[in-house]
Formats: sequence, C-alpha cells, structure tokens
Amino acid sequence: MARRNTLVVVTGLVAAALTAAGTLVYLNFEPTADPHPTVKPTTVPVTPFPTPTVKPSGIPTRTATTTTDAATPTTTTFRLRDGQVVYRAPSPMRVNEVQRVTVRVVGEEAPPDLTSGLPGTGGVSVAPAKVGSALTADLSGPDFQITRVGGDDGQRELPDRDYAEWAWDVRPQKSGKLRLDFVLYVAKDAGGVPIHYRTYAHEVEVDVNFPYSFGKFVKDYGAITGLSVPVIVGAVGTFFVWLRKKKRKKTDRKPEEEDAEKP
Repeated sequence: MARRNTLVVVTGLVAAALTAAGTLVYLNFEPTADPHPTVKPTTVPVTPFPTPTVKPSGIPTRTATTTTDAATPTTTTFRLRDGQVVYRAPSPMRVNEVQRVTVRVVGEEAPPDLTSGLPGTGGVSVAPAKVGSALTADLSGPDFQITRVGGDDGQRELPDRDYAEWAWDVRPQKSGKLRLDFVLYVAKDAGGVPIHYRTYAHEVEVDVNFPYSFGKFVKDYGAITGLSVPVIVGAVGTFFVWLRKKKRKKTDRKPEEEDAEKP
C-alpha cells in the first residue's frame, strides 16, 4: 500500500514537471513583436530641376571693341607690351586739297629712322600706346573725305625693332577747326576667332584755311553768274565797308536826334 502511494506521488510529480516544461517551451516559442520593424522603401517619382538661367549681375564687364576687320582670320597670339604712336598733324590745310597723313607704331625698341619721311610741316607727336604683334589702325573725321593708301584692310604685323605704318589721303570738305580721330587696335586670337582690342585713341585738331575756302567760293560763284572774280570781290568788299559805316554812324548819333525821329 505504501509502495503504491509512493508511485502515485512520483507519477504526479513527473506529470507536473512535464506540464511546467511544456508551458515554458510554449512561452519561449511564442512570436513577439519586433522592436525595430523593417519598412519597405516606397518609390517616389523625382521631378528634375530646370536648368538654371544666369542673370546679368549689373556689373559692367570690359568687352573688346570689334572693328569691321574683326572677321579677318589670324593665328597670332601675344601679350600686350609698351609701344609708341608717331605722327605729324596735317595742319594747316585747305578745303578740297589732299594731304597725306602717315602714322607709325613701334614697340619698345624704336629704329633710328622712326620719324624720317613723315609728311607735313608741323611738329612730330609721339604718344605711348599698348601694342602687340598684330595691329589694325583707322582714321576718320566727319568733315573729311578719307581714303586709305593701298586700299588694304589695315592689318599690319609689327616687326621686332621696326615700325608698322599706315597712310591716308585726307581731303577737308569745309573750313574751320576740324577733327580727325585716330584709333589703334591690337588683334588677339581668342579660340580661333580674332578679336580687336582698342588700345589707343586720339583726336587731332586740324586748321582748315578760311581765306582759301572763301576764294574758292568766289571763284565758283563767278563761274555760275558770269561775273569776274575781281568784280565779286569788289562788291563784297564794298558791302562790308558800307555795313561798317552804317553801324558807326548809328553809334555816333546823339540820343536827342533819335528821339526827334520817333513819331
């Protein structure tokens, strides 16, 4: 009887132990929530940004001055260096008479004959200027008929220890103090495209003889009217003398005489 009771107790203890173990196994294998869940990536369409447009900043930039000869091909590249511009002003001049204006440009080393042979009677003017190995020059004036000597495009190569030269035939169209504008350009190759930079500009004042202009007018007017030049000159002189006497007579009159003539 005692042995049976002991067997029952042992059997109960074993059953209890198995039940407890099953409970623990169940608890250990029960799925739990993931503290860091994995989120699947979502594809979002991306709109491309537009190409940015560069707006002007408002700050002026130095641009090259392009002449009409800018399209002339050149392969010359260079650095600007110090040089000189030499010319003789064509003064005085006469209306419709042609004078030749010659300008020479030299680098740092000037040859001894730089100023020899320059046409004109005035003094020689020398001015500093930036130069390069390829040059272009232009002469203009609103009251002149100007023709480039040689009829070329004005392109010049500046040799070492020598000068480049340009010449123009200049014919004034009227009298007075007139203006000639000389401009020097340095041609620079920018990626195969020649660009002309203005490195020197100078205004030359030219005196054109008025008596000669007046004499030419009288001669032309006489040819039109059939009158001789002395007759026209005499008539003009008589008119100016009469006008001067009339002005002097009016100045010498007394105030009371002028009052007496008034109504």
